Amino acid sequence: MSQDLIKRYAVTLNNHKQKGRVDFTTVQVPDGLRHKESWTVTIKFTYARNADNEEVAPFFEVGHGATKGKALTAASFLALRTLGYIPPNTHEPESEGEIS
Repeated sequence: MSQDLIKRYAVTLNNHKQKGRVDFTTVQVPDGLRHKESWTVTIKFTYARNADNEEVAPFFEVGHGATKGKALTAASFLALRTLGYIPPNTHEPESEGEIS
């Protein structure tokens, strides 16, 4: 996989201490990692802030595929993270199966 498979969308900055910064990244999913014919998936990263107003490791939510309306499985998400498409300090899914 090459870096051109990733499409980075605009970053929304939110300076509120409670919410922190939010990034949206849309990843084009390679054939071997597709689930239910998904071609793209949007991943939302929320960088919360601690009591010292420092940004902490992001939490993620995997949205639905932009073209087919389907989501990635947890295994596909972790595979994309392992390959360097998603930051390694991102929190892992709390449940198995499809994330939406």
